[in-house]
This record gives sequence, C-alpha cells and structure tokens, in this order.
Amino acid sequence: MSTLFYRRFNLVWPAIHSVREIIHHYLKQMKISNDDIDNTGLVLTEYLSNLIRHSEGEDGVMTLVIDNINGGVSLTIIDNTQFFEELAKSDKTQREEVINDGVLREGGMGLALINHYFPSYHYFKKGEQNHFCLTLYSSSDRTKVVLIEDELATLKLIENYLSEAYDVYAFDCEYKAQSFLSKHEVDLLLIDLNLNQMIATKFIEQINRYQHLSNIGIIVMSIDSAIETIKETVSVGIDDYVVKPLKKESILLICERVLRRKQDAGRRTCNSSDNDSIQLDESYSINTFGSALNTRSGDFVLSYTHKDSNDHFLFMVDVMGHGEAAASTANELKGFIFGLVKNTTDFSKLINDLNDAVVNGICINKDKIFTLLAFKLSHNKIEYINIGQPSFILIDKYSGEIKLFDNTQPIIGLNSSYSYQPDRIELPSPFYLLCFTDGLHENMDKFATADEFILDKLQRLDVQSIEFPTQLWQKCLPELTKEIDDSTLLVLNKA
Repeated sequence: MSTLFYRRFNLVWPAIHSVREIIHHYLKQMKISNDDIDNTGLVLTEYLSNLIRHSEGEDGVMTLVIDNINGGVSLTIIDNTQFFEELAKSDKTQREEVINDGVLREGGMGLALINHYFPSYHYFKKGEQNHFCLTLYSSSDRTKVVLIEDELATLKLIENYLSEAYDVYAFDCEYKAQSFLSKHEVDLLLIDLNLNQMIATKFIEQINRYQHLSNIGIIVMSIDSAIETIKETVSVGIDDYVVKPLKKESILLICERVLRRKQDAGRRTCNSSDNDSIQLDESYSINTFGSALNTRSGDFVLSYTHKDSNDHFLFMVDVMGHGEAAASTANELKGFIFGLVKNTTDFSKLINDLNDAVVNGICINKDKIFTLLAFKLSHNKIEYINIGQPSFILIDKYSGEIKLFDNTQPIIGLNSSYSYQPDRIELPSPFYLLCFTDGLHENMDKFATADEFILDKLQRLDVQSIEFPTQLWQKCLPELTKEIDDSTLLVLNKA
C-alpha cells in the first residue's frame, strides 16, 4: 500500500468543496466507476457536514488520507470530534436496529446513507482520533488510449506497441474517433497530424469542448519536422509532438511522460486554496463556492476596495470554454481587470475601458467570449452591470422577500460604440445577494432556467440561518462525476 494523498484541513465549510475536488481527481485517476465516485461524494459530503456541525467553535480539524491498495483505493477521514458509538457498530444488523428504532440521531452521521452505499465501512477510535474508512475497487486498472491514424499499417503497428501497457481504441476514421471520445473518458490521445478529412489541430479544437476530456493528454504524430509546423500545432494545446517513424521504446516513454505530467498537474490543482470567505468591511462579506476557487477554471471572482473612498468593487466572470485554455484566458483577464479597478472609481468608465481593450485585442484575443457581473458597493447603495450572466437574486433577510434582477447588456468586445451604463438597486438591510454562473443549474437540471433552479432550492432553506450560504451551495451540488468547471455560486452578505 502506498499513500497517494495526505492533507490536514480545518473543519470549516470550504473544506467540503476541497475534499470533493480531491477525491474526484484521485478516484478518476484510479479508475473507480462513476457510480462509486458519486456515492463517495454523497457520503463524504454528509459525513463532513456533520463533523463541521459538531466541531463548530471547537477548532476541529480533520485529515484526508488516500491510499493506493491492491485493486483499488482506500479513503480515510481522521478527526478529533466527539466519537459516536452508533457509527462504530461493526455488525450490519446492529446498525439496522439503530437506523430503524425511530429515534432521530444526529450523532449517527447519516448512518442510514453510509450503511446503504458502503456497508463494509469502518469507524473506530485510535488514541484521541476517530477514523472513518471506505474502500473502493477499480473498474479497470489500465489507462485508456485513443489512437487515430489513417494509414492502416502504421495504425496496427502503433496499436501493437501500446497494447502491452494500455487499453487501446484504434481508429482510422477521425469522425468515428470523435464519436467515441464524446461518450467516453480517455486518458491519452495519439493522433496523426494529417488525417483523411481533417487536420489534427481542428480535431483537437473540437474535442476541447468536451469537459470530461479536460485533462486528457494529447500527442501529435507527423512526418513533418518543420519548426513552423510544430509551433502551429503546439498552439492548440497539446502535450507532445513526435516525428515519424516511431520506435516502440520511444513512443512508450513519451506516453508515460505525458501521463505522469498530467497526474502531477492534477495533484497541484487539488492542493489549491480553499478559502472562500472575504470580509469587505464590518457589514459586507462575500462567500464564493465552486469553480471560481479552482485555478484551472474559466470562472473567477475578484474584489477590490478603494481605501480613500471605501468603495467596494466585485466581479464574477465566466470565460466560455473549458480546461486549460479557458483558465489561461481567465488569468489574463483577471490581471487586466485588477489593473483597471485599481486606477479608477468610475464604474462606467472601468467597464467601457475593458470593452475597448477587448475590441482592440489589448488584454485577450478578440475571439475569446466571457460573461461578467460587476458591482460597485458604496454608502448602502449598489450599482451593477450584468453582461450575459444569469439573473441575480436579492433576499431581504427580515421579510424574506425575493427579487430577481435580469437586466443584461451586450457581450464585451463585440461592439466598440456601445456605452455601458450601470443600473442601481434600492437595498433593504440586512440582505443576501445571490449570483451564479449558468453551470450551477446545468449540472443538475438542463431544462430549468438558472433563476428557476435557485428559487426552487430557496424554498427549503432558512435565510435567517448563519449557515444559509453553505446550505444553499450544498443543495446545488450535483453528482460528483457531473461537476464541470463553470459552476460558481457567489453570496454577498450585508449584515
């Protein structure tokens, strides 16, 4: 047994999001089935939610350990909260008696749920710490590779090279390969540069739309060794370029190197910051949940306070697309907006300057599309500009009244003559302002609008609860394997 991951967390609500991201990455890497991944996400979310409630105000901590075992993976949560005898019962019949005795037991930590999905779990005390352990087994131990080559002899040769180490799906037709890739999760793609109907760069651009392939390794093969060809090919986001003819030892080494690099990048992503709470001043605070916390996402949230005027600016941005390409654009855009907002308190000028920069290709490429929701908070007033984002929601904490604001303006970068002007809101006090990217509802219900989705979740929540922002986020969580990288919730809280 070897340890794949070991990290300590404070028992706070953002930890749930971090743990979900981490287990998703490692369980996919270890070839655990989607059903088992979803069940694990459900059970650990419930378990951690209860740990946090029991530890609140007590400086609770937990440690997540992921071990590689023969044929699968072992997950262990180690914590220092109260020990619960109900959860520790080792006999399934004894657990059923506790579940069915009619007594509501919060100390049971969702015992019925855990017992249903993982009847072989272990919960025990060791020293002063509790251990909760789940074991999952791989559906396949082999890495999946798609090979696309229109020259049949070469296709068979490379397939034979790779089949000793990987599960290889070989195609001499790029359209059949694309159909397969659209439906399956694959670790590595080897593709010939010049195919019968399509050049590889065009093919790669098309499959980059598939979120489930956002971490796929891509190797392009070609007889063309010209530097200009290599530069043009690399620009679409590939991991390696190899020149034919290929030797067995060389291609296996290159595949191993690309796969290892992808795994290391995933580990770095899983260790990113999980801080989602910012106190703007004594009355305003913001909580961010979801993809905007992930450095490999096209979503981001940016806040800035001008010290002289005490005006707060808040931006939620969603760059269209997925994976590394969207994340790269988001990083460029975030830096540019930060530079603009530092130098002005004129809200309208700021957005119009951003539009001019995009139109003229100064900050990002003109073909990059993004939506944006921006606020200026000052002296109990809010100005806002909504550019292509879903409606946002204002909740009066005292009365419970809910208002939707759906005014939107044209996408930035499409019209150099358009003048962006902010709208204004009369504010109750105290209130919640809820903003969300469209991925939040698309993960769970593609047939509902974003505001319909959120309004449905609000019906079952208490806005007076201090846990309201986190409870809303948890209601919006999809099955773990359906999460995509443009799902963000932002809650602005006015005390």
